[in-house]
Amino acid sequence: MILIICPGCNHKVVAVKFGRKKPRCTLCGCGDAVIYRRMKVWQDTSDNPRSPEEARIATLAGLLWDAAERGYKLASARWKWKELYGAWPQIDPPPEVPSIALVVWLQRGRARHAARMRKLDGRVRQVLKPEPPSALMNRQDLEVDL
Repeated sequence: MILIICPGCNHKVVAVKFGRKKPRCTLCGCGDAVIYRRMKVWQDTSDNPRSPEEARIATLAGLLWDAAERGYKLASARWKWKELYGAWPQIDPPPEVPSIALVVWLQRGRARHAARMRKLDGRVRQVLKPEPPSALMNRQDLEVDL
């Protein structure tokens, strides 16, 4: 059994099979659902759907709260909203505590970003390796006064 949770509206779907395509929430239109291959105890499968507009407002409020707690600029919350829904937000709700599904989605995004940075850092280190000293020149050759 596979559990698919929308980070926006907490809409939960239990599926037997799942294709390669990223699922899109049928209620709020969020395009980046969190997929669990094995259900955990805390993941209640009872659905608590909200209206799409309420879900979008709660999602942006949770993103704004997370940005404020971490000391990020509030524009980062708007960028994450655009990543989720594909458009810029037209609303400005007060920050509130995010849902568990949204927190999990944010943690996964941070983990992906950290992995990309580690990979990039490894590439930079390979490119900027110091060259071994030449066998033809020694320290006295470099300290010549002209």
